Amino acid sequence: MTVSRISFFALLAALLLLLVLQKKKIIIVSLLALTFLLLIISPSLLQRFKSTVSEVNVLVDARTGGAIGEVKEVPAAYFKNKVVQTMATATGATLTATSSGYCHTN
Repeated sequence: MTVSRISFFALLAALLLLLVLQKKKIIIVSLLALTFLLLIISPSLLQRFKSTVSEVNVLVDARTGGAIGEVKEVPAAYFKNKVVQTMATATGATLTATSSGYCHTN
């Protein structure tokens, strides 16, 4: 969530809390109606707020818990003739995962 959207939600929450404590029911309803009206009038703004909360598939490093990147689904043909990952094994050999299987090299 970007700073401007967080600020918007924080301002709205603070105003609602203030108005609830002051028991200003008509102003609360008016504020909420005005907010929703402005979001409906501006479709691009509404789209930005919708994208603020969205489901994203993230690849996480199991050792550190840190995010590595976003996972995207692609067809199997995308990996044809490409090296996917190279890693060292316990014996010192290199194991390379490719579209055709694993290759051992020393």
